[in-house]
Amino acid sequence: MRSLGLKFVATLALITPAVASAQGHYVVYGPTVDVFAAASAHQGPNVAGSAIHQVNGNVIDSWTSGGGGNAHTPNGTIDGSVYAYQNGGNGNVSLYSEAGASASLAQGKLHGYVGATGPNNFGSPAGFSESRIADTVYFNNTTGGDLSLSLFMSFDGHITDVNGDANPGGSVRLALSGCGSCGNIRFANSGTGVGDVISGLFDEAGTYMFTTQATGAVPLGQSDRWFTALGAGDGNGGVDGWMGTTLLIPTGESSLGIGSYLGLDCRGGSICDFGHTSLFRFDALPNGLSWTSESGVFLTDIGAGNPGGVPEPAAWGMMIGGFAFAGGMLRRRKVVTALA
Repeated sequence: MRSLGLKFVATLALITPAVASAQGHYVVYGPTVDVFAAASAHQGPNVAGSAIHQVNGNVIDSWTSGGGGNAHTPNGTIDGSVYAYQNGGNGNVSLYSEAGASASLAQGKLHGYVGATGPNNFGSPAGFSESRIADTVYFNNTTGGDLSLSLFMSFDGHITDVNGDANPGGSVRLALSGCGSCGNIRFANSGTGVGDVISGLFDEAGTYMFTTQATGAVPLGQSDRWFTALGAGDGNGGVDGWMGTTLLIPTGESSLGIGSYLGLDCRGGSICDFGHTSLFRFDALPNGLSWTSESGVFLTDIGAGNPGGVPEPAAWGMMIGGFAFAGGMLRRRKVVTALA
């Protein structure tokens, strides 16, 4: 059974009402970098756990119970980066779990990692991670007519079900929202106003389902009226996916809310490594179209990477050592250091 919903925290809503900002634009999504990590393991008859939740650089919840664990932001308080680990045991059985999450508005990236070692002891050890970014983009079209702009979110990683009975997996989401009063951005394939969320689900066999809130299932490799969705697996735990759409940007000023999400649910001695994914990008802007963002930092640090969405393997990862994963620390390049 593919039951991939995260159990420790409810994801904050991506859709928020449009409101006027001080600049005269309409803020569809407030600038957000939201990361969460949790790890748990049995200690005798009890479950010990550690978890941390950080939003826009502020830790809003952090706890550990049962001993043998910790939850923190690596190297102090770093915007958009959290890590948790937990040791445990049931009799002579050693269990360990760790989880990390990182996100960056400036790079348009989400990262997640969960590693659990030991036998599947009723779903423990277990780890969960969530990362989310959201912002409002303001377009200015000076041509006097609609302009087409494509955007996409790609993701890839690797899942290992060590014991063969844990069914680890996760999900990704791309949310787009506009408003008629702040410029009627439309989906090019349908001509309808922008406003939908596309979700992808994956497990150790690869990406197995895409859905949108408005139209339901999106057949793999095909497109519906709004989005195109592609997914694959290599049969050995590899997971790849891509989802995108083309928008019609009207003349003048318009606002677009963009949100993306990556969640991992990894239990019973399994590993979910999405340490260099996912990636959000616009295609090349047509002449006459420019944009800014409410945060002022969205996609300002994408560097000279491949615009086709292939993540750089060394961009972000885990250092693993000691007992299986003991002492693991999240490494990161540059994440958002200030939000407007």
